[in-house]
Amino acid sequence: MIASRVLGRPEIGLQALLRTEFGIALAKDSQKDDWSRRPLTPTQEAYALADVAHLIPLHDRLVAALEEVGRLEWVREECAAVAALGAGAARARRGGLAEGQGRAPASRRQQAVLQAVFAWRDAIADRTDVPAFKIVSSETLMDSRSVIPPPWRICGP
Repeated sequence: MIASRVLGRPEIGLQALLRTEFGIALAKDSQKDDWSRRPLTPTQEAYALADVAHLIPLHDRLVAALEEVGRLEWVREECAAVAALGAGAARARRGGLAEGQGRAPASRRQQAVLQAVFAWRDAIADRTDVPAFKIVSSETLMDSRSVIPPPWRICGP
């Protein structure tokens, strides 16, 4: 994700990168399965394997692209900074809006409220060891009507 951003790629998710770099389309059928249940199903195992099978070739390709533009050290520094943070802090640093697939609210107020709600959700996820999307989905949060009430409901009649 960090390498993609530094390279100015329009899409930064793994699925988009694999499609762009290798023409591979990952199935996301099991993405929101309950991964805490054991044993994993054969479908979940296949999904997990497919999700990581191309990471090393993707890494090599992104490193080459970063070297070509002289930005590999930038990414190494940023990755080291993110790795030094805890999981919740790393999510907050990259920002919950990134999960919204580019549908960020227009106003600064909406963005600030949405950022705070993502941080609240991530804090609960960290405290309870429950995946954030199971607390409330990113899609629900990105629907600004569910996060930002109309002004008349905030200010009164």
